[in-house]
Order: sequence, then C-alpha cells, then structure tokens
Amino acid sequence: MTRALSLTLLVVLAIAAFAQVAPPPTDDDIRRILIDRVDRAKDAFGIVVGIVDERGTRVVGYGRPSKDSTQTVNGDTVFAIGSVTKTVTATLLADMVLRGEVSLDDPISKYLPATVRAPMRNGREITLLDLATHTSSLPRDPEGLDVFSTHLLGMFSVNAYARKAYAPDRMLEFLSKVQLSRDIGTHYEYSNFGFAVLGYVLARRAETNYESLARTRVLDVLHMDDTRFMLSSDMERRLATGYDASLHADSRIGDIEWIAPEGGLYSTTNDLLKYAAANLGLTPTPLLDAMKMAQQARRDTDDNHWGMDFVALGWGVRRKYDPEIVWKNGAFVGYRSFVGFDSRHRRGVVVLWNSDNNLDDIGRHLLDTRYAVSRAHNAIALDAKSFDQYVGEYRSSPTFGLTVSREGKHFFVQGTGQKKSELFAESNTEFFEKGANTQVVFARDNSNGLTVTLYSQGLDVTFPKVH
Repeated sequence: MTRALSLTLLVVLAIAAFAQVAPPPTDDDIRRILIDRVDRAKDAFGIVVGIVDERGTRVVGYGRPSKDSTQTVNGDTVFAIGSVTKTVTATLLADMVLRGEVSLDDPISKYLPATVRAPMRNGREITLLDLATHTSSLPRDPEGLDVFSTHLLGMFSVNAYARKAYAPDRMLEFLSKVQLSRDIGTHYEYSNFGFAVLGYVLARRAETNYESLARTRVLDVLHMDDTRFMLSSDMERRLATGYDASLHADSRIGDIEWIAPEGGLYSTTNDLLKYAAANLGLTPTPLLDAMKMAQQARRDTDDNHWGMDFVALGWGVRRKYDPEIVWKNGAFVGYRSFVGFDSRHRRGVVVLWNSDNNLDDIGRHLLDTRYAVSRAHNAIALDAKSFDQYVGEYRSSPTFGLTVSREGKHFFVQGTGQKKSELFAESNTEFFEKGANTQVVFARDNSNGLTVTLYSQGLDVTFPKVH
C-alpha cells in the first residue's frame, strides 16, 4: 500500500462504534441530496431514488432524462444498471442449486464444451462458487477489452468494440489460455469475466441461452416487465441518455451474449423496487429461498481481514454497523446504479443515475443514515489558535490512528503511514479535505473527551483522542 493514499482509504481500515439506526430520510431530505448531487456534477442530469419497506414504496426523482429533455426522471425512466445484473445471475445460480441442477462446488469443466480447457492452479479447478464470489483468480475483463482506448476522444463504439472482444469463440479461447496469477479461492478479485463465464455455464446446463434463462426463471417470475437485455420500443422511449464526462460514443449494450450475465440489463426504479421487495420477503415469491441463499456472506473481501466487508453470491455484505446491509452497485458507460437492503428492518433502496459519478454513498445513507452522504464544502476563515484544542493523537485501534497538527494558519491530519492532508474549515468543529470527499468533525464523547470522525465515500470512523 502506497504511503500517498488519501484519508479516504483510511476509513476502511478502522473500526467504528455501533449506534442505533435512525429513521429513513424523508422525501424532502432525499430531494435536497439529489439537488445537491445533480446540480454540482458535470454531465449529470437525472437521479431517481426508490425506497420500499413494510409501509409500501416511494419514489423521488430530480433532473432530466437527457440534457435536451423538458421532462423529469421518474420511477418508469429506463437506465442501464450494469453490474447489478450480477445479482440476477447469482439468484439464478442459487435457484439452480436448490433445484438440484448444479452444486456450488461443481468445477466449471463439468459444463464447458469438451474443446475448452478449464484453468487450473496447483491442482485446483475453478468452481461455480469461486465465480460467484469473485475468488476465481480470473482477470477482471477478457484480454483485449481495453475500455480506456474506447474513451479516447470518443472515437470508438463501445458496442462494436465489446462485441468483438466478447465474441463467444474468442471468450472460450481466452478462457482456455488464461494463466491464473493467484491460487483459486484465496483472494477476492472482482471479475466481470468470471460472471460472464458463470452465466454461460448456467445457460449451457439449462440447455438454453442466458437471456431466456434469466427472463423465464427470474424476471418474469417477479413481473419485472421493464427489465430487459434488449430494449422494447416502449422502453426505448423512456430511456435516459447516459452521460460520461470522458466519453461521448455509442454505449448501447445490445445483444452481446457474454456481457449479459455480468452487466447487460436495463431496468427502472419501479422494477428494481419489485426486486428489492422480493429479496426482503415483502412480496411472496417462489425465489425467496434462492434469494436468501444468494445474500449469505461467503468470503472476506479485505486482505487485512477487518471483518467489515464480505462477498455473498453476487451481492456485497457490509458489517460496518449493526444491522448489516446487503448491496450491489453497477456502472456502464454513462450510468450508475445501486440496489441494497437492510433485512432486519425490511427496508430496500434503489438509486439510478444517468452519469458516471459515484452514488454509493447516497444508497448507503438511505439505508442507514450513519453512512454519511458526500456534499459540497465551503471553506471559511478560522482563527488558527482556536484549532489548537484539536492538536494531538487520535486512535481507533492499536495499529491505526490520526495525528492532528497546525503549521501557522494551516491545519493538517495524518493517518498512520500516510502523508499529511491539509484540512479546510467549514465551522469551528467541521473541516474537509479538498478533492477527496472527506469530512473531519471534532466532538466530545460522553466522558467529555475529544473525538474526531472521518466521513468519506459513505463510510465513517471515529477516533478518540489519546494524547
């Protein structure tokens, strides 16, 4: 780990105290968050939020489906949902396991054509569980899918380029030749390619194609009529235009067979609220047992084993606070998505945006307000001497802490093994780090001792002062 990391990454390396879950934000609270996020973002025009719980559903939208539109985004606006698709593939896997059609421990060679060599390392073969938990050691994307090159001046069609890279014969050839760099099942390494392989072998086992399998066994069962891999003419009319600040090109997914299982779906907030409600058991579905199976934490995603983040089948599980949240985000060129839920309080959240900017902090905050939401910061002048009360050492564990210091009129915070970061005052107790979406807040605990809390990217960590 480099010493030049910002405080943003320190947040995930410490342990915070548990607290009670606050009531969910009101519609007015949500609207203020969306107005702030859209109005200060570049090439971002519309966000839609959906919340479902035992009281029903509610949808809050702000902005437009495209820069030229006079309409407002709503629960029926269509967005590409990217990797949220992986949770559908994972639900399919769990359903097929419960039907006795496959086993999580099955090696992928059992379902591949005889002409394809399944990768192995140290005598171990990749299993379906390895694929579904991103521990297969397969690369993130297939060789040759250089997405960066498609961004250069928007000169290429993402669709045309990906269609070549994800051609079935080329993908199977790549799978046969890939050399695994780590032992299978030992490290979490996110792999789009792994989920593409998973969808392929499940469809092959079911003797159909992936699109038909996902539609008949999940989407149609849940009456998700606005969730499809290929847009109907009606969905096309309601599609929000995706905006990527660095890319202006053809970003339609189309019928790229191998992309479908890992990120090929389009959907709406209303349809994804049906999906969240089914996962929470708020609406009856024969898929509930499979969904609960897919939500179970399987493997730690953090090499330092802090016990906060785990991977289930397709879903992520965050145990930063009690209760845990199950979640998945997605990104495709010009679109972002988030689906998550708190099973204990039976609350689900959907966030969709036609922008390439991150929105995970909004989704987590709407599930549990202890996760901070990023907002705009305005620096003020502060008497330097008033900062001296905060100078000192703060620590949240034996190995991680913060040093707060002042040099003249400049204020700094430095994490263990990190470089100094300058802080700018917003008030006498609130400070922020420019360019990192990190807020630092000083307060007194129940014993009147000083604490400092970092809020960053939807996470927060509190450090008591020790010196």
